[in-house]
Amino acid sequence: MEQDIADWKNLWEEEKSSPINLDNLTKQLVKIEKKNKRDRILILITFPFTLIVLATILPLFKSYYYLFSIACICIGMLIILVQLYKSKIKKYSDEKDFNNQEFIKSNIKSLKESVITTSKYMWIYTALFLLGLNIGYIEILKSLDLLVRILIHSGVTLTILLFMYSGIKKRNKKNKKEILPLIDELQNLIN
Repeated sequence: MEQDIADWKNLWEEEKSSPINLDNLTKQLVKIEKKNKRDRILILITFPFTLIVLATILPLFKSYYYLFSIACICIGMLIILVQLYKSKIKKYSDEKDFNNQEFIKSNIKSLKESVITTSKYMWIYTALFLLGLNIGYIEILKSLDLLVRILIHSGVTLTILLFMYSGIKKRNKKNKKEILPLIDELQNLIN
């Protein structure tokens, strides 16, 4: 009987999870939300600025190419902006929030949206941006020789693709290091 009690005690102690550091958890959530807030503000500033610059540089109603070009780029920016607002993390007020399952689930969902923004929606933005850019270039470069136009389209597209690829890869790596472990910690709080 004594041995059974000792075995149960050992089994219980093995299953006990390590204590969760709420201070560290909140610091990580605040850090991620600061970055997300900075990104939201940056997009909110660059979106109208980009629209104004493109409408100024490209005679908007002179050609359907220009109109379609601006529309593609703006749709891409709007998609990213919506995703950034979906990934907004709820504010933490006190330890009771971490006992509230809805608070934790909401933040898990926001963190997952943040990861999806980088891994999926940034590629959609890149595709729309490149489509818009290349369609705008059709009209701008129409007076050049076909080979020159193809080289310019290819060069610009490849350069932007490489730039976006490296940026997305770097951000995905950072998400795996910072956000995914945080999601696991929050899910452990629920279980």
